[in-house]
Amino acid sequence: MDYVIKKDNEPILIIECKDWMGTADAHNSQLNRYFHVSKASFGVLTIGHTYNFYVDLEKSIIMNEKTEL
Repeated sequence: MDYVIKKDNEPILIIECKDWMGTADAHNSQLNRYFHVSKASFGVLTIGHTYNFYVDLEKSIIMNEKTEL
């Protein structure tokens, strides 16, 4: 995890940053693994000019398959 935003000392947002020359979707599995080992409900995967936002609305600690806007 590159950045973690916490509330009451618990992670609520995970931010994963990757090289701007790549594609954000290529790193979804890494962010998904972070969801499984933390209590965060929100995630952001960015390559600087593209931001994918994720949330665990369907199941707790499981990242939804599609990005949310």
